[in-house]
Amino acid sequence: MPAILIPPEAHVHLTIGIQVLLAATFTLAITSQPRLTAAIRLLLGTLSASIFYYCTFHSYNAPTRGTDTAIATVGLYGIMRVIDICVVDLLVGVNSPPRWVVDGKVLPLPTTFYERLAHALDYLTTLQGTSIFKSTTWDWMPLSAKRRVLPASTPRTTFLRQAFISLFKNYLVYDALDAFNKHRLWDCRQLHPITNGGLSIPEQLVAAFSVCVTTSLSISISAHIVSIIAVACGAPVEAWPPMFNRPFSAVSLEDFWTQ
Repeated sequence: MPAILIPPEAHVHLTIGIQVLLAATFTLAITSQPRLTAAIRLLLGTLSASIFYYCTFHSYNAPTRGTDTAIATVGLYGIMRVIDICVVDLLVGVNSPPRWVVDGKVLPLPTTFYERLAHALDYLTTLQGTSIFKSTTWDWMPLSAKRRVLPASTPRTTFLRQAFISLFKNYLVYDALDAFNKHRLWDCRQLHPITNGGLSIPEQLVAAFSVCVTTSLSISISAHIVSIIAVACGAPVEAWPPMFNRPFSAVSLEDFWTQ
């Protein structure tokens, strides 16, 4: 799980970047002066992206590949969220900002400060169109994600049991593949230690597939852990669908990204 490897000093930059992006997201629900709020949102987004960029490429005192990869993953994801919230919504969201859907009914945009803050927090943290609030989704939630959402009537104990079983299975597969990925000692004096005599072509293909699967599993494992803690603390069951739906059984590239 990459976030564990982020050095403490990087958390300061990430926290500041997230807070600035939250302020930019807050303006989405303000429609009284669209040009002014769009300009403010774009300015805040530019500042937030600059902070994430600095965090991604800054030379922290933790020179390991795992740390570098983790910081780059989180920082670049923050930049993509800036593009999504401040650039994409600048083009298409002026007349149709994101809205909550409660029990199939599209709600009007919030008007009070606390409602707008909740709207911004929920929109900033959602990945698949689900919501932290019960029986609530977002109006842009894709159909593929809706198929994976559990019914709101699902017992909390049933969700936790299934999540624990899935977490255990994923971890077993991840541990086996991780052991395979690390079973060799590489001659790091070479410029390309893997391809220059390190692995044959068939072994390289197997290793590449293993890295892809472990990447997917690391995301699923992290999501399972967070969902178990959240649901155990009272979060709605329908807010935590699985991250993936058998992507490696997809029949096309489009199907792969959909699942």
